Amino acid sequence: MPGRPITVKTTALAAVAALVVNLIIFGLGSAADATWDAGSPYPIGVPMVALFSLVPLVLAAVVVALIGARYPRFQGVAAWAGLVFALLTIAGSLTMATQTLTGLCLGAMHIVVGLAWFSLAYPGCTDSGGSADLARRVR
Repeated sequence: MPGRPITVKTTALAAVAALVVNLIIFGLGSAADATWDAGSPYPIGVPMVALFSLVPLVLAAVVVALIGARYPRFQGVAAWAGLVFALLTIAGSLTMATQTLTGLCLGAMHIVVGLAWFSLAYPGCTDSGGSADLARRVR
């Protein structure tokens, strides 16, 4: 499924969007007294939220872009695999968190990163004509 390639621009946009939304979730969770205790050796705070919002997206984008340049269909498979992985790992957040609110907030962050990854990596259709082109094709 060749289509839209992963670029530095789209990677940066997806990563920053995921970071901003996850920081909002962190702020709302903190305001609601989330403990942010999920059994990790380091406290969950803004640096950890930033790290786990940005690094997986950027590293995956680099790997998938490199492999996708040789095997174009790989990008579509990787988009779905990353989204499924993000959703499945929510279970870890829910079971490791010592507080339900913390688990739910961390799970929401997993969803955000998964959706950011999918929006970045899914090749979509090869035509980028936008809504005007869609209207022409419908007629």
